[in-house]
Amino acid sequence: MSLEYSFWEAPELVVYGVQAEGRMLIPEFVKTLRAQGKTVHLVDPRGGQFQGEPVHTSMDAVDGSPGSALIVVEAERAQAAVAECADAGITEMWIDSRGDSSAAAATARDSGVAVVEERCPMLTMPGGHVVHRLHAGLLRLVGKLPKS
Repeated sequence: MSLEYSFWEAPELVVYGVQAEGRMLIPEFVKTLRAQGKTVHLVDPRGGQFQGEPVHTSMDAVDGSPGSALIVVEAERAQAAVAECADAGITEMWIDSRGDSSAAAATARDSGVAVVEERCPMLTMPGGHVVHRLHAGLLRLVGKLPKS
């Protein structure tokens, strides 16, 4: 099974960058993962609140042992986010910075971390809205997304 699908099997994940500007799908990511019974840790160096919930300012503040991180920071912050997550023991990362994250992905791979790079998480995240599932189906049909 490709990482685009197996990534979502983790029972505990970090959503890193929940305060990223212009990212309308972040609440949907968190809601969909939690609806599946996942433990979702919210991290952003800017801290603050996300939908009334406190946001950790670093991976050091995360209780638990997440092995996967969905990184949704702005492209210029991706390198630092990846390094912090790798240092915290994250073994799988999904980088969705909406920009060039090739250096960040290379850093992750050099650290032995498996990476999905610059693909919308909703394409393979179970439980997503029907619009995302239709989009994924079309991409699979034309060979732009692995079947599983």
